[in-house]
Amino acid sequence: MKNRPLVSIFILCIVLMLPACTSFPLLTSPTPSPISLCWRLFTQPNVQTKIEIGSDLKITMSRSGGLLDSDEPSYRVTIYGDGKVHYQGWSGVPSAGVVEKQLQEDQLQRIVAVFEEANFYAIHVSRDMVITDNSELDILIEKGGETHDLSDAGICNSDSSQCPVFCGLGDKIDDILGTPW
Repeated sequence: MKNRPLVSIFILCIVLMLPACTSFPLLTSPTPSPISLCWRLFTQPNVQTKIEIGSDLKITMSRSGGLLDSDEPSYRVTIYGDGKVHYQGWSGVPSAGVVEKQLQEDQLQRIVAVFEEANFYAIHVSRDMVITDNSELDILIEKGGETHDLSDAGICNSDSSQCPVFCGLGDKIDDILGTPW
């Protein structure tokens, strides 16, 4: 009977971990509600993303290769409301270093439309995320003193089908910009 306390502790750990790994209605709070099977990203009901293009708009997207993914692109691109783009490439990209360019108005509008269609402001990340050695996608939008940022913590690299709403954003922005340069 010496193992009985260990078994009890093991069962208790499993019960405590279930809410983080499932989307059973009894185990998750009604707000925010989970997106499909992804337990780290949540949508906030009744939130609509409308982004006005202006001088105070700043969108930053970065990809960082993980420890095991040294060939994965590692770069940051910042898009300003006036269409200016600042790119910094580090590794796994054709152009390491800084590149600056000016977007056409329609390109900036298409980028904003991507975030509006994904309802970016409604997506939230549970902050109990694990540290990973996978590649990461981070997106930050600053507008009017407000900031909304998301990080996939390697989800998109390991199984993008879990969170297609967020995981697809990086590729769509890359397609519009032509990054990584």
